[in-house]
Amino acid sequence: GVRPFWVVQTFASQRRVRSKAGPGGMGREPLHTTNLSTEVEGRVTDADELVTQQASVDLGTVSDGSRRVLEFVAAWDLLAEHLRPVGLASGQPAEVILLALKLVLPKLQEMGAEAQRRALAVATLLADLGMDADTVAVGLLDGAVGEGALSLAEAAPVMGMPILQLLHDTKRVREIPARLDVHDDDSADALRRFCLAFHDVRAVVVELATRLDSLRNIEGY
Repeated sequence: GVRPFWVVQTFASQRRVRSKAGPGGMGREPLHTTNLSTEVEGRVTDADELVTQQASVDLGTVSDGSRRVLEFVAAWDLLAEHLRPVGLASGQPAEVILLALKLVLPKLQEMGAEAQRRALAVATLLADLGMDADTVAVGLLDGAVGEGALSLAEAAPVMGMPILQLLHDTKRVREIPARLDVHDDDSADALRRFCLAFHDVRAVVVELATRLDSLRNIEGY
């Protein structure tokens, strides 16, 4: 099958993630990043040895469990490059984003390589725009929620109500243009006023980031 690009990137760079997280947030399940780091370190060692032995590694020879850990580590590695400049790669913000990544990555793996690429692309774009950790987490989750691979009921006990509300708001913002019969300047102005008055502005930014990624990769759609 197609290799997710960050898996190949992990094998090439042999990079590891060591994340520090603060106390669990309100309404969220605490993430024990110390245990996670220990698990990742222990399971990535074998993969590093494979890289040392041969430059090109056939992922088919790696167990499913090891592959999933490698993809998780590499996805966080990619995200962290964009999170560090805006202070989201450690403490409570990192915990929120790690929780979202841990929840959604198995769903994205089932959806395919393009879904994985898109979720990371939207999340990194939101981080580059200086959005907060909740918005970056929604960027990771939104695609899987929109395609029905992840339900809001599944996300709620893990991520908490603030992120659940932002996910729901993002879905509502995405559906608004379909309600317009006429797409002229007056309708666009009314739509803008409605979004800003009745929806979390962060939901609008998530939708804009998603559409920007679609334009950047229009040949793939």
